Amino acid sequence: MSDVRSPARWWRASGTGGAVSVIGLVADGASQLDAAIEGLLLPRVPVGGVRWCRVAGIDEMVVARPSPTLIWLTPHAGKAIAERFDGWLRCAGLERAHEPAFSEARSEIEARALGVLTRAASPRALDLLLRQHELWATGARDEASPLSERDRGLRQLIEPPMVVVVGRPNAGKSTLLNAVAGQTVALATDVAGTTLDHVGALVELDGLVTRWVDTPGIENHPSDALQAFAQQTAVELARSADLVVRIAEAARPEDIEGLPTTQSGQAITLASKTDLATGDGWTTWADLGCSALDQASISELTADLRRALVGDDWLASDEPWRFWSD
Repeated sequence: MSDVRSPARWWRASGTGGAVSVIGLVADGASQLDAAIEGLLLPRVPVGGVRWCRVAGIDEMVVARPSPTLIWLTPHAGKAIAERFDGWLRCAGLERAHEPAFSEARSEIEARALGVLTRAASPRALDLLLRQHELWATGARDEASPLSERDRGLRQLIEPPMVVVVGRPNAGKSTLLNAVAGQTVALATDVAGTTLDHVGALVELDGLVTRWVDTPGIENHPSDALQAFAQQTAVELARSADLVVRIAEAARPEDIEGLPTTQSGQAITLASKTDLATGDGWTTWADLGCSALDQASISELTADLRRALVGDDWLASDEPWRFWSD
């Protein structure tokens, strides 16, 4: 065995029971793999290229390089050939490793991004994660740097944040949920207090998937113990939410008073049923307004709520995103 350790590692990606076996050679960078190729006297194969050749005097096979840091070898799968290849690689100083996840990745950053991409909830995570290999390659940021506010905020693209909607009975909370979700998720009637328990749904807001929670109407004086319990649940949900939307009819600004916020006191005030209001007086007390019957109004609202959670500047920035957790 060579005393010099090769910069590459190898693993057998298939067994030896078929006609052809597959062996992977991987390194941390393109230059390290090039050095390993030279040490093994393998033919130079460009990234994306494929060659048919005889390797190490052992067997003829396809040699493919799908990425700068990965080479595939495809010798015949006979036991004798397999043993000769294993011995050749060991003697060349290559360490045998378990098959790496996402071996086609060009870097450790890209492998991490592909792993996170498999569980990211929001469509807006896709392009951002796929850009991280290039962004981190600039060296503008150290991988060990602490998490920033942007890092934490963008993680909402991976794990859906919780949006809790609170308001008085019949303020339009359930109708709003159905309009934003594009389907009937919650009961919506003109009878006050229809929702006695909170209703949750995964709702996409302009490319950001959220856990949207529609809560029971909050009254100053609950009519019974059940109503009081339901309202207390709504308050507790609001305190733990990532975003609270306090909703009142455009013609009833007084209904906003006393509605709960997040634990830090933050909330967005929304005027509902703006199509029924006289004038635009609601703009003096509400951050946003909408009519559940107007799709353009709903589309604008979802974009505004998404910006409140994940801002445009965060998405457009070329700063590397530390998207993984320790």
